[in-house]
Amino acid sequence: MEKFCDACVLKNVRVKEESMQKKIVYVFVILAGGLVGLYFYNKYKVAPKIELFSKEIFDAEGKQEKNISEILKGKKIIVTYSTSWCRDCLIEMKQLNELKSDKLKDVEIVVITDESPEKLVAFKEKHNYPFRFYRITKQFSEIGVASIPVVYLISTKGKTVYEKVGAPDWENQEFVKQALRMME
Repeated sequence: MEKFCDACVLKNVRVKEESMQKKIVYVFVILAGGLVGLYFYNKYKVAPKIELFSKEIFDAEGKQEKNISEILKGKKIIVTYSTSWCRDCLIEMKQLNELKSDKLKDVEIVVITDESPEKLVAFKEKHNYPFRFYRITKQFSEIGVASIPVVYLISTKGKTVYEKVGAPDWENQEFVKQALRMME
């Protein structure tokens, strides 16, 4: 009878150890999943902290723009990192264009791309948007942009007051009013 009880105790201990090991594995998997999720959230949903107007920026004609910060000093600015093939970028530019003549008439809209000069010129000529178009020589991924569009609002004091991965809702009039107030 004692042998039976010792076997039962050993079996219970073994079952508890296996149960504890499974719990540890589950906790590890959940933590690992959370860390991976946090990584992708930061990579794709948090706008990167980048120098918005680098020294390696070129206008649509291919001229290096050295004084962009001085040119735009004291102005309300919307900077969007975009491409001609990005659906959300195209929608955002269309919405900004619709607002430019009215609500955003005092705002400089700067579109920065990593595409070739030929693509930039073709896009600019096709759409004729009243924006400032610039090209950088590095790929977006090299400067921390993992998903586009990435949008920054710059105040008249030169401070970044809003940043977003993905296009803001420019059709939302309350957002537009709030954006204009932030850029003061």
